[in-house]
Amino acid sequence: MQLASKRKTDMRFNRSLGTALVAAAAAWAAAPAQAAFTFDSAGDSMTTLYEYAYAPGTFLTASVTYTLQSLSGNSAVFSVNVANTTTAAQTGTNRLTTFGVGVLTPDLAGTQSDNSSVFNVQDGGNAPSGVGWVDFCATSGGTCSGGAGGGLGEAQTHTFNMTLQFVSSVAGGVSFDSPFYVRYQSVGSNDGSIAFQGCIAGTPGCGGGGGGGQVPEPGSLALASAALLGLAARLRRRKG
Repeated sequence: MQLASKRKTDMRFNRSLGTALVAAAAAWAAAPAQAAFTFDSAGDSMTTLYEYAYAPGTFLTASVTYTLQSLSGNSAVFSVNVANTTTAAQTGTNRLTTFGVGVLTPDLAGTQSDNSSVFNVQDGGNAPSGVGWVDFCATSGGTCSGGAGGGLGEAQTHTFNMTLQFVSSVAGGVSFDSPFYVRYQSVGSNDGSIAFQGCIAGTPGCGGGGGGGQVPEPGSLALASAALLGLAARLRRRKG
């Protein structure tokens, strides 16, 4: 009887361990693949997608589309369309205040926004919430961290032109690479703020939810790993 009971217990722990492994694998699989994009001809277009479950009742989504207008000498001119696709009636005001790109090739030398009433384009800076350094950002505030006011509210869009100057010729094209990020302020019931990364539309794992590809939080992956280790340790003790 004791042997049968022990076998049933071991089976339950094995099922629990298997469930946790599947959940952890799903979390890692949910992370969209990152990829660079090169603009080398007028009309080339890239869209980055974003989504983030901030809290129950507040689900943030956005898209940013960069379309190359011209390459000349050391300069590239882009049309930029940014959309705060967060649906109305979410908890909070949920203003999209900043977005940007992490790695540019060639190296960036300067920026200019040509006709925006909402965003000004700036050289690189540090993005908050662990995103890290970006090469340029378009922001309603003073830095790549955003600002106290402005931005786009829920279900609002804005289109403007920006010029990027580089340290060398752009005859071979201009490449954008991760991190691609946005920042929201006045978010949720606590009037919080959050910056998070997105992905390039069309890359594996990006856009499956209709609003972007959320990368699992490092804390969530750590919790999943801790759960797996705990279950394995308990199973070893039971078998001992």
